[in-house]
Amino acid sequence: VSIASFQLMFQGGFVGKTCQVLAWIDSNEFVDMMRFYPEDINPLQTFPVAEAEKQITSRVKIVFESSTDFFGRITVYKLDILGQDA
Repeated sequence: VSIASFQLMFQGGFVGKTCQVLAWIDSNEFVDMMRFYPEDINPLQTFPVAEAEKQITSRVKIVFESSTDFFGRITVYKLDILGQDA
């Protein structure tokens, strides 16, 4: 799949501040695809993948490196990965 964008909806106050997306590639390993920085809000947020960062992948891993919550909790209500068959 060629990923075009990610859409996430968080609970305000429990948002991942710094997020890294890793893509699975042919060499059988995850590689850095992109980073994004959500706002601490409830509405759906969209994070487009820049043309230079697009990869053909069958798996992705989203790493939440930090949180807006003091205890590190993150609440994701919705996650959509939008793209096209490669």
